Amino acid sequence: MFIKITADANEATIHEAETLTAFEIRATDGNVSQAATAIGNGAYVADDQHIWVPINWILNNVGEQVTQEWKLGFLEMVDYAKTKDWVNEEETHLQAHIEVVS
Repeated sequence: MFIKITADANEATIHEAETLTAFEIRATDGNVSQAATAIGNGAYVADDQHIWVPINWILNNVGEQVTQEWKLGFLEMVDYAKTKDWVNEEETHLQAHIEVVS
């Protein structure tokens, strides 16, 4: 799964939600502040290459793909992320790396 940041439209959209073995942000530049602003809903900068993305935002933006089976898979992904410290202390946000794409 990845979040695509469209900087000129200040928009963030989720793609490939069925892929629960990867999670990243793809943007045309590495501006973490701009990406966090595009996601909104409490997203915030972790460091110069990572953003904390609200888990509820993800659940609210995956569209029709949110089936019970998908939710179980997503929760397994979050549980795995916890073992890597990719979930914040409050367990409300999932950390995503920004990949710069053209």
